[in-house]
Amino acid sequence: MFFGLRRFLLCFLCGFAILGGNTRLISAGGGSMRIFRIVLFVSFLIVVLVSAANAVDSCPSLSHGEVKRQMTSISDDIRFHDRLYYQQAKPIVSDSEYDLLHVRLRKLESCFPALAAVDSPTRSVGGAAAQHLTVAHSQPMLSLDSSSDDSAVVALFERIEQLNPGERLRFLAQPKVDGLPVELTYVQGKLVSAATRGDGLLGEDVLARVGEIEGVPVMLRAPFPPRVVVRGEVYAVLPEFIAGNNAQQNEDDRYASPRHLAVATLRAKHPRGWALKTLRFFPFELVNAEVLDVDSALRGLERLARWGLPVLLEQTEVVEGVDQVRSLYREYLAHRADLPFAADGIVIKVDRLDLQRRLGLGERFPFWAAAWKFPPATAVTRVTDLEWRIGRTGKRTPIALLDPVKIGRIQVSRASLHHIDTLRSLGVTAGCRVVVALKGDTVPQIVDVVDRPEGDAGVIIPPEYLLPPEVGACFSDSDGCHQQFVARAVYFAQQLGLSGLGEGRVSQLVEAGLIGDLPSFFELQVPRMVALPGFGTVRAERIGAVLRANNRPDLAQLLSAIGVAGVGPKTCQKLAREFETLDELRLAGPARLAAIDGVSARSAENLQTFFASDSGVQLVTRLRRLGILDVD
Repeated sequence: MFFGLRRFLLCFLCGFAILGGNTRLISAGGGSMRIFRIVLFVSFLIVVLVSAANAVDSCPSLSHGEVKRQMTSISDDIRFHDRLYYQQAKPIVSDSEYDLLHVRLRKLESCFPALAAVDSPTRSVGGAAAQHLTVAHSQPMLSLDSSSDDSAVVALFERIEQLNPGERLRFLAQPKVDGLPVELTYVQGKLVSAATRGDGLLGEDVLARVGEIEGVPVMLRAPFPPRVVVRGEVYAVLPEFIAGNNAQQNEDDRYASPRHLAVATLRAKHPRGWALKTLRFFPFELVNAEVLDVDSALRGLERLARWGLPVLLEQTEVVEGVDQVRSLYREYLAHRADLPFAADGIVIKVDRLDLQRRLGLGERFPFWAAAWKFPPATAVTRVTDLEWRIGRTGKRTPIALLDPVKIGRIQVSRASLHHIDTLRSLGVTAGCRVVVALKGDTVPQIVDVVDRPEGDAGVIIPPEYLLPPEVGACFSDSDGCHQQFVARAVYFAQQLGLSGLGEGRVSQLVEAGLIGDLPSFFELQVPRMVALPGFGTVRAERIGAVLRANNRPDLAQLLSAIGVAGVGPKTCQKLAREFETLDELRLAGPARLAAIDGVSARSAENLQTFFASDSGVQLVTRLRRLGILDVD
């Protein structure tokens, strides 16, 4: 109502100003009342025209309750995908699908600002685990405004034009390296700090690993200033990544992507030697350039190269307009497969640092840079068969088995369809020819069906696969539960941070009968693990040490590791703030659970169903006997 009145008053003044310049019309009007009526009519026309012009961009007509529900749902989706991307390096959606979630949330927040949450994902960067963020950044380490077309770059040039109309400026263009962003700090020439981006303000300490990366100097080349802060991407050299990954006999020892390798290796206390050897550093910014009397981003990179940082100046181009950016983008796209690293686009930034400061920073990205993302590399191949993978909650994921095809540098023979709805919407069946795209240059994803075999009966899904899984099912290894229990056990180990116990190792322990339910992890003995093929004394003792260090998890961590369907890590944290022990939570009534802000009715119902089930009772009893639970 207020917005409509404000728009009308503005248009009324516009109408008056328009007529104010037409003295003939006013003099012929015959009095002030006629003038008022004419102005009123012109104002009405302007309102109608403005409303029609903005109809496409208008805000949705929703109740506040529905708006809040959609905001919460989208925010939860974004945080879920942030955890997969930033913490586990295993994204399951494309960048464009992820970006669309942000676009939808920003739209709602711009239309209903009073309902926007103070901790909205649009106001933060990344999804790192808070307990690991210990290193403060010298200034906010943000993400980039990006798009899959040139719109983000065009918006950047428009911002510059508003600030400096008519002035032709220089911009720097570099490949958007798909690695892990880090900030390095040198004091008196010595590397004293290395941190991941984290939440943008605090990062995770990775100094021990970064100091071992080939090409990263632990001491700068003299002469150097007292303090140097540099940012860049830690990445895996693609040919070495592919060769090393293919050499691993155990599927569990392979990395899902070069970025996954970089994340896992930097965080590992005992990194794999071959993986560490593939890592390199791509510096892209001298952060404290201003205090070093450096006036441009390019000169900052040149200084870094002079001090011994591995700056790839041959991968840095100077451009002066949108047309040059478009031409450079096409060139990089054409030679993408020749780059030594995975790249998912190009980055454009203002070269002049004084102009960067005038443009400033937003909550998520700087206003002086933008990224234009590459489309994924694609190939056409045939689906030979479909198989189903059962997840920890009983959800079944369709997997397409493919005729082997090479996309870029990757040999692809299978691709996950992620969800039954995706299988249905694409209509993927055995025998059809499909377009397979590489997400992030490494992860295969079916994006289209080219043609189908004669007599194709369409997608057939066994009826039992469509039934909702039981909340308390498969918490132990038994007939009909093996695959789902292994998935539960793998998730349990991941959530508790049991390093060295990935999918392959956990499967081996389950097959050997050493893990029969989730509490069995805390009963593993080193001598029995040593007896298994491929473990060895050193690995078994290391796993034993990890288990001893993690045998008293806090409530949030334990509840998250148990993995009740519909009860995610964020909900577990809220429950842990409300209840002191698992027994107190188990005995809580529905009214108390429903009163907790942020705990959905589904989460509350699933928790009660699980704790009342035989599986829930047995699990709690076993954990108590092993001394894992706090006693009331």
